[in-house]
Amino acid sequence: MNEPEWNPYDRNCPSRQVLDRVGDRWSVLVVGALTQGPLRFSELAKTVDGVSQKMLTQTLRGLERDGLVARASVCPNSSSRGV
Repeated sequence: MNEPEWNPYDRNCPSRQVLDRVGDRWSVLVVGALTQGPLRFSELAKTVDGVSQKMLTQTLRGLERDGLVARASVCPNSSSRGV
């Protein structure tokens, strides 16, 4: 089977979408911060110093939409409830 020929210099090449996503400043920092494992939103905001809550939310939504990150529900542990 012939593999498709990828040419990122061609505006119609699907690789352009990947480059657009990972070339974004905040996306690179968020993905880098998540390489060590999952983080809560507040932990991620502290790790990626300088990102606003709005920009972090938009970045995470875009990365989730593109399948680069997945949201997970986290049950609070007993120490966070003061028990």
